[in-house]
Amino acid sequence: MNKKIASIIAGSLAALGSAIVAAPAHAQTTIPVEIEVQPSVYLITYNKLKFLVNENDFLAGGSVSQTVPYDEKTGETTLPAGVLPEGEAASNTISRTVSPLYRVASPAGGEVRISASDMNLERVGRATEVVTMEVSEDTAVKEIGEPDESGFFDGDVTLDFTFPATRASSRTGNPVYSGGELTISVVTP
Repeated sequence: MNKKIASIIAGSLAALGSAIVAAPAHAQTTIPVEIEVQPSVYLITYNKLKFLVNENDFLAGGSVSQTVPYDEKTGETTLPAGVLPEGEAASNTISRTVSPLYRVASPAGGEVRISASDMNLERVGRATEVVTMEVSEDTAVKEIGEPDESGFFDGDVTLDFTFPATRASSRTGNPVYSGGELTISVVTP
């Protein structure tokens, strides 16, 4: 009888197992799909900024020396010997404005942020002589205003360059400082 029961159980299990394997599984669901269109932003700017500075910029334009009158009647007709100015500079900081620095198209509005991501410009050949660049506060962040007829908003920047007190003179060659970088970011709402 045990054999009979065992063979019935074995046959039932075999039939049940083949029914499970043969029965197809079925599951179905639906998933909602959504697409959000982000505001488009298009930025146009320069690939490099290169400025020219001369000693007059440090002397606050003091490049003209009018020391004596020319007067044939009194005999004062000799111009004094030429001497280049050696005195203290009016300032070690020179400002330059780039207008426009960028053009941006952003239908959603937003703001443009400009920062000096690398504020140090090293003198080529003398890494110890460094000019520091800062973005002027009044041009560092600007709200994107009304676009012009082409769809772009123009923005400018003012950069302040601070030279070392013992800076190189153009009389010792034309020193070049490089390595600074600006970052322009357009942030939309």
